[in-house]
Amino acid sequence: MREGRLLPREDEGLSLRGIARPEGPEDVAPYKVYFGLPLFLVAYAAQAYFVWRWQGGVVAAAYLATLPFVGLWSIAFFRRAAAWWAGVRLGWLSLARPATIAMLRAEREGLKRELDALKERYLAMPSGGNRGAGI
Repeated sequence: MREGRLLPREDEGLSLRGIARPEGPEDVAPYKVYFGLPLFLVAYAAQAYFVWRWQGGVVAAAYLATLPFVGLWSIAFFRRAAAWWAGVRLGWLSLARPATIAMLRAEREGLKRELDALKERYLAMPSGGNRGAGI
């Protein structure tokens, strides 16, 4: 592990995909991981306790066993809901402001052309570009 890091990264032998990503604006602070994981356990224990008091041990055990799966399902659900809502907003924008949509489409096409030109330029370089040059 490199000095100054609290969590190992993928390049250091332990994959923490989804928790710790390469440095960037989406990088998760280690303190969030260290304090968040125990909070999940406390929240799960509190929920299981209340279900046990209300419904009994068998129902509480089943409830506790399904909590992680329900959490994963809810993450997927809210991602899909956010994508659907983005589509609704885009549809509304296309109805309300067609000039803005036309401008965004033209800009997107320009970016696609620029990326294609850069790809062709990269592929035309000897030995596939700057591989091995430390870039």
